[in-house]
Amino acid sequence: MKEVPFFIVDAFTQTRYAGNPAGVVLPEQALGEAQMRAISGELHLETAFATPLSDGTADFGAAYYTGMARVPLCGHATLALIAVLAQTGQMPASGQVTLATDVGILTVSVAADGLVTMDQALPTYGLIVDPAEAALALRLPLPEIAETYLPVQIVSTGTPFLIVPVLHRFVLNELVPNLPALLDYGKRLSAADLGFYVWTPETLSADAHIHARCFFPAIGLPEDPVTGTASGAVGAYLARHGQLLSEAEGVLTLKTEQGHATGRPGSARVRLEMRGSEVARVQVGGYAVVAGEGRIIV
Repeated sequence: MKEVPFFIVDAFTQTRYAGNPAGVVLPEQALGEAQMRAISGELHLETAFATPLSDGTADFGAAYYTGMARVPLCGHATLALIAVLAQTGQMPASGQVTLATDVGILTVSVAADGLVTMDQALPTYGLIVDPAEAALALRLPLPEIAETYLPVQIVSTGTPFLIVPVLHRFVLNELVPNLPALLDYGKRLSAADLGFYVWTPETLSADAHIHARCFFPAIGLPEDPVTGTASGAVGAYLARHGQLLSEAEGVLTLKTEQGHATGRPGSARVRLEMRGSEVARVQVGGYAVVAGEGRIIV
C-alpha cells in the first residue's frame, strides 16, 4: 500500500470554484487501468494521471479518466496538469513539456502569466447530420438550428463532438436535454464517446466570440462546465465553415465562454494555424488555479 499526491484544480478560470474542476494524480509509476478509473470515480472528477517517461518519447505519459471510462484527451485536465507541474517544480514556471497521450505526442506550454496552451490533434471532420434529428434529440426548436444556415457536424481534435449552432442565447440557456435520448442518439451516429457542443454567437462578454454548453452523457458527464477538447473542435469547425476572421496572416483565433448554466463560468482561447484553407495546428489555452491537494492510497 502506498500514497500518491493528488490535486483538485479549477481550469479555464483564474477564480477558484469557477471554470471546470479536474483531478491531477502524479504517481511515480504508471497505475493500472482499474486503479485510475477507481481513483477518478473517488474524486468525482475527470482526472489526469501523469508519470515521467525516460524513453525519450515525451516528458510525461498522460492518461485521462472519468469514473466510467478512459477518454482519449481531456483539455481542462491537461491545463490542470500543467499548472500543477509548474507549481510543484516538475517543469519550468514558464516553459513547455511534451505529453504522450492516446491521441499522440502533444506539446503544452505555460507562459510567465500562467496561461497554459496545449496543442491538440489535427481536426477530423465527420458526419454532417440532419438538423431536424439533432433538434429532436436535444429538444430544441428546429428553426433555432436551421436558420443559422450552418451544418450540424461531428468534429474532433482528440475527442468527437457534435457541433450544434443555435441562434439565441436564451434558447441555449433554457435547454434541458433528455440525457438518455442523447446517449441513444450518439450511438445511432456510430460515434464512440460522442459529446454534444451547442453554441450561439450571442455572448455575455464583448470579447468572446461564442457562448456554449456541452453535454457528455457517454462518459458520465450530464453537463461539462468548460470543455477544452470541444473548444478545439468548434474552432476547427468555424474555420472550415468560414466563420472566423484572421488575426494575422495564416492565424485564426477564437475565445469561448461556457459554464454559466452550471454556475462555473470560464473561457477558452483557441488559436489555429492555417495552411491555405486547411488547419495545420490547433492550440487551446486557458488559466488554471489549484483549489486543493492531498494524498490518496493506491
